[in-house]
Amino acid sequence: PHDPSSSSLASPPGSSRPAGVAAIYNLSMPGRPEHVFAAGCPILHTRFHPVEHPRLVLGGGTDGRLYVWDARAGRYPVQRSGAGGHDRTLVGMSVAGSGPAARVVTADSDGTVRYWSAGSLREPEETVAT
Repeated sequence: PHDPSSSSLASPPGSSRPAGVAAIYNLSMPGRPEHVFAAGCPILHTRFHPVEHPRLVLGGGTDGRLYVWDARAGRYPVQRSGAGGHDRTLVGMSVAGSGPAARVVTADSDGTVRYWSAGSLREPEETVAT
């Protein structure tokens, strides 16, 4: 996908994907995914990376981790959040800002919100706990 308006991270109507799979569909070929990415848990949230779009895709899973897939590298994550990540299911994920200063914002089921540098998911830059 080279044009954000021609790509979708959601499955087309009527299709079903197994747990732990995120797919990118090109809207000009909605019958099959252009890229399929795998994780060890169901993926609940996906976004194109704010700087490296459309090559990198961000995902948030039921295991509380953030994942980064590179469409050039294959179906497995090239990066995962590590220590300091969430202990519960991610219930929200968004990208705040743009360019190199962009941050990924995540929230888990106990209300904890974490801010991550879009360039590194090693550990969060900031945590807000309820």
